[in-house]
Amino acid sequence: RSTTTHHESVVQKGGCLMLCWCGVLLLLLSSRVSGESFASFHEKLFREEEDVGVVSDVESDVQFASTITLAGQTISIRGHHQPWLLGGSEARLFNLTRSTTLRLRGLGLRGARLSGGAWIDLGGCLSADNSRVVLENVTVADCAATRGGAVYLRASVLDASASVFRNNSAVRGHGFIPVRSGAVVFLAHQSKATFRSSRLQDNRADTMHGGVAYADEASEVEAWDSSFDSNVAFSQGGVAWLRGASSFLADSSTFDTNAAKLGGVVFATGQSVVTITHSTVKRSFAKSEGGVAYFGEQSTGTFEVSRFEENFAEVRPISRPL
Repeated sequence: RSTTTHHESVVQKGGCLMLCWCGVLLLLLSSRVSGESFASFHEKLFREEEDVGVVSDVESDVQFASTITLAGQTISIRGHHQPWLLGGSEARLFNLTRSTTLRLRGLGLRGARLSGGAWIDLGGCLSADNSRVVLENVTVADCAATRGGAVYLRASVLDASASVFRNNSAVRGHGFIPVRSGAVVFLAHQSKATFRSSRLQDNRADTMHGGVAYADEASEVEAWDSSFDSNVAFSQGGVAWLRGASSFLADSSTFDTNAAKLGGVVFATGQSVVTITHSTVKRSFAKSEGGVAYFGEQSTGTFEVSRFEENFAEVRPISRPL
């Protein structure tokens, strides 16, 4: 009787009106996590040593006990009712290597805070090396690291749509660790980050550059129909900092109340390129120069069919070094 009752519940959830062994099959194929432990969640990602096409459904918050490393795999994790993947006390949520693809949908990601005043170095929530991260309807919040408060990319791709990045921070590390920043994403070695219909707000590079993005080594940042609100860099580039022939493209996007010492929205150097079209930029602030943008070392900018309102700098709203 207990077995029959169990099968009935599974079949009814799938929409069937009759009892059959299909209910058993659905149960075996499903990888739902509902109040299960981190160990159970981890096991479902690596069940039967599958490398391709693993899909895990998450129905409740999962507290990570350690970082999950994925190498050469394609994994999708889908959330129901926006559960959170919560960083543990040791390190970030995921390490991706060797052409891994990680697809996250309908989830929240919250980073770890290490004990004793220590901080993660590369990516507070995710670190990707030669891999791809796809986010759809995902909230990334409260992540922190010295480089890439939320995400670190090396020869990798981040594609975010209908997602929110808020209250992420780039922080100072211990000792003499180089401080570079990028409160949401740090891009190196020809990486690319794309934001579509997404919101990026209240992110802070507390130590140096890039209130949202730090792009180096011919990396690319693109924003389509997205908003950047109240992002701050302690030094340069309230939204984006570019070097090494990197680029920043924004189309049909809004920038409101972003700030830095140099370049309230963007700081570009080293033959980098900035393009802002069909967008609105307002209330940006630079304590020194470049209320909207600061250009140096053969960097260039194009601003077309856009509105600029109430932007302010103590010297010039758009500037080049003298």
